[in-house]
Amino acid sequence: MGSLRGILLIFGRAVSALIQIRPDCNKRGGAQMNTKFRVKRNTLLLIAGLVWMAAGVNILRIGVVEWGGHWHWPLVEFLTAAVVFGLFFRFVFSKMVNKHSRRIRGYQAEQIPVYRFFDGKSYLIMACMITFGIVLRASHLLPPLFIGVFYTGLGASLAGAGIFFVVRFCRRFAEQPSEC
Repeated sequence: MGSLRGILLIFGRAVSALIQIRPDCNKRGGAQMNTKFRVKRNTLLLIAGLVWMAAGVNILRIGVVEWGGHWHWPLVEFLTAAVVFGLFFRFVFSKMVNKHSRRIRGYQAEQIPVYRFFDGKSYLIMACMITFGIVLRASHLLPPLFIGVFYTGLGASLAGAGIFFVVRFCRRFAEQPSEC
């Protein structure tokens, strides 16, 4: 029961952190009419985790749907998806989690704009990946089985990266709840 209470406490804290709004000030010191969503810097870890988990689950869903109707050698296909997962997680997404976690912890301001869970380069890479994925699927250059197996491994590794971000947020929350 204690762990459920802890999970609910973290979830409640995350929701309250996500809905905080702080007005930006203009150069003359007055509050602007526009407000930007700002959160405490460690809450950015949670936001990054939720975004990557959502993206990963969506890619995983596409992969399973594509793969579902084209089973030929299930063990070989499953092992191939596991290799794709391992390669992407080890060489791409675990490094991304470490890089962005360090960058987020390095912010000096107490309140950070919510979109800063990524830097500009990462948004560009994400846009290119999405575009390439859509073009690849729409072009029908690759068989559905390949798309299914590849997307299943890729989606699982994306979701895994999201889980790592959330774990880092939870550890930070357990250490210093006032900073999350």
